[in-house]
Amino acid sequence: MAAFRPIDKGEFVEVNGISGTVTSVGIMATELLKFDNTYITIPNSLVWGSPVINSTRMDTRRAEVRVGVAYDSDLDKAIRVATDLMTAHKGVLPSPEPTVLVTELGDSSVNLALRAWAKTSDMWDVQWDLTRDVVRAFKEAGIEIPFPQVDVHLDRMQ
Repeated sequence: MAAFRPIDKGEFVEVNGISGTVTSVGIMATELLKFDNTYITIPNSLVWGSPVINSTRMDTRRAEVRVGVAYDSDLDKAIRVATDLMTAHKGVLPSPEPTVLVTELGDSSVNLALRAWAKTSDMWDVQWDLTRDVVRAFKEAGIEIPFPQVDVHLDRMQ
C-alpha cells in the first residue's frame, strides 16, 4: 500500500461499496470514518482487490445538477437562466466554463444537466446551492419544472 498509495489519510474514498474519510492506512487494514460517524475497518486485501474511487485526490471536481423543464418551455431561455445561475455562483470556476446539456426527452420533461467545475472542497456546496437555486431561478423566469403525470380515461361498460 505504501508504494502505490491509492489512498492517503484525510481523503474521501469509496472501497468495495463503503465510503468515508481515511483515518488510517495500516499494514493489515485501512480505517474509514463515514459521514454518520461510523468507523469502518477494511482489510487491505479488499482495498487491493477492489476499485478505489477517490473523491478528493484532484484539486477540482465537476458538480452536476439534473432538472427537467416542461416541453412547452423556451429551451434557449432555460439554458440561459441555468448558465447565468452557475456563472454567478462564487464557488463555480470560470474554466472550464459551466455548461448546460439537454440529456433526455423524458416522458414528462426535457431533461437538462447543469455542469459546473469547482474546487474539490467547494464541490458539494456548489451542487447543493445550484440544486436549490435552479428552482427559484426557473420560477422567476416563468420556466415550469413539471412533475410526472398520467391521464386515466375510464369508459363505462354497458
